[in-house]
Amino acid sequence: MRGRVNLLLVALAISANAVSKDDFRVFTAADGRVIEARILEYNPSRKKIQIDRANGKKVWVEPHIFSETDREYIRDWIQASGFLVPSKVRITIDRHKKSKGKQGDDVHFSITIKNRTDMSLENLIFDYRVFIEGEGRKRHQDKDRCEAGQLKLELLAAGEQRTINTKPYRMIERYEVSTSYGTDEFGNSTSYTIEEKVWDDDDRGIWFKISGPELEGVPLVREEWYPKELKKRVAWIEAPRDQAASSGDQGKSDLVKEGEKYRTAKNFPKALEVFKQAYKETGRSWTAFKIGGIYLKNTPLQNLDLAEEWMSKTEGSARRQGFNMLAMTYVTTNKKLRDGKKAIKYALIAIEVSGEADWLLDTLACAYARNGQFDLAVKTQEKAYKMAKKSKSRDRAAGFKKRLEQFKQGKAWPN
Repeated sequence: MRGRVNLLLVALAISANAVSKDDFRVFTAADGRVIEARILEYNPSRKKIQIDRANGKKVWVEPHIFSETDREYIRDWIQASGFLVPSKVRITIDRHKKSKGKQGDDVHFSITIKNRTDMSLENLIFDYRVFIEGEGRKRHQDKDRCEAGQLKLELLAAGEQRTINTKPYRMIERYEVSTSYGTDEFGNSTSYTIEEKVWDDDDRGIWFKISGPELEGVPLVREEWYPKELKKRVAWIEAPRDQAASSGDQGKSDLVKEGEKYRTAKNFPKALEVFKQAYKETGRSWTAFKIGGIYLKNTPLQNLDLAEEWMSKTEGSARRQGFNMLAMTYVTTNKKLRDGKKAIKYALIAIEVSGEADWLLDTLACAYARNGQFDLAVKTQEKAYKMAKKSKSRDRAAGFKKRLEQFKQGKAWPN
């Protein structure tokens, strides 16, 4: 018991920077007697505290035998000990997303706190940082940002559960339209427009610092991360600025640029080495995506199991695009590796990330066809075709229509 309690006191000392596990204080009894002791434990059912006296004797006593000042300290100690113990004050964080189409997604977080102690918690302050990864493409450079906010909860009664929400943050998507030129099937000159994504934001997660009850005038601080891995990947920023989302941003940018140079030069083994170093330092989704892409597409290094492993480390748009690529690989790769079941699995994961889009449904339809499920392939492709027509994506719609006719004939794509 004493070992467990001492660990708790260590936690208090670290969080409050005020109390050591070896600290004793002078308590004054109601009759004027004084004793030197420290609190070890509180039993809520008996309404008693266990104290460790300086002479080594441990006894259970009722708080009311002490002076008003000491009773106030005891109450603060009980609140503090419960606040820092996850089983007594349970905290969960959830991420919520609302699609805004091509404008991106609005993301906010909710934090639910349940007070399982038998005492109220007052004046809780939730400082937080949202870490956002900005991925630039074409001539656009990567740029991360960190958003700061604060929530307050005046009272959380014993046994009560409350949920509060951060404000929403826009995960920006930007597109550019370019014109390409070529020839049609009759040899005539033609042109067509291509809309490409050039910017994509993904939230990496949120970090809460929750200021709770005070112990001898110093508030205790409890920290929570979502996802838990975020703790290893970012540093707390007191005054966030657009280009300072973590302590290793500049290193990340330089390593990724170096990896891109090796990839452009087709030195894929070296590109893998540098990208893995960049991911180890920052955990960026798009870096994991680049690694997965090499394992997926580079023939000498192709390893579909490793490709899946790295795509599984991604989040947001990188995850959507990565698993869509995996699905299409199992649809279109050489006949020995084609696998309709795996293609369906990965296509559904891609759709799960951000909902249905015509190109994602097209992949899913191809996967159903590859698996011989032509009824589902036709149904899904019809939906993809209608969505493409509605969005006036003529080139995609034309390709979707050709595949739809093929599925109706009971033929997979490609043959």
